Amino acid sequence: MSEIIKKIERLVRDEDKIQLFNNHISLVIKYARRLALDENEDVEAIEIAALLHDLGRIRYGGKEHNLTGAKDAKEILEKENYSPDKIEKICNAIISHGGEKEFPVKDKFGEILRCADGLSHHDVVPLFLTFNLKKTNNNLLEALQKLIKKLDFEWNNKITLDSAKKTGSEKYHSAILILKSNLEIIQEVNKND
Repeated sequence: MSEIIKKIERLVRDEDKIQLFNNHISLVIKYARRLALDENEDVEAIEIAALLHDLGRIRYGGKEHNLTGAKDAKEILEKENYSPDKIEKICNAIISHGGEKEFPVKDKFGEILRCADGLSHHDVVPLFLTFNLKKTNNNLLEALQKLIKKLDFEWNNKITLDSAKKTGSEKYHSAILILKSNLEIIQEVNKND
């Protein structure tokens, strides 16, 4: 692990009070490295992008965290005298990692980060279900519907590289199968009540 990666990881871990690193960022790093190797992209730079992609969420909350995170990432990397070309690539990837149409991916590097972010969500389906239950006041039917919608969005809008589809196919299809099966059971029970 390079010194700059160690330094940035310490910074992110020190600021992360909601354990986003353990439950998400570490998974994004894992998938980003793997996809960078598959796609012949800069592994160190993609790892830095993965480390910093949710810094805006950690520091300021979820709203526009891609924009606030890119701004902060640029400042951090400039202080480290990181390559300006790589800083631009990293910041563009951070801005577009959410898959929103208003922030399109500019290159394969950005697509890798976006795919890695999407793939990471398939590893933490129970956490998302718990989160959705809290948001829906323990309405399991609604929580399952929201989770299926999220995973479908990730699969169809964020996980676009063939190598990422291959990597995540089994987890995605398994999760959807189980969630939809549970949804059908609940709908059947509700229909009979």
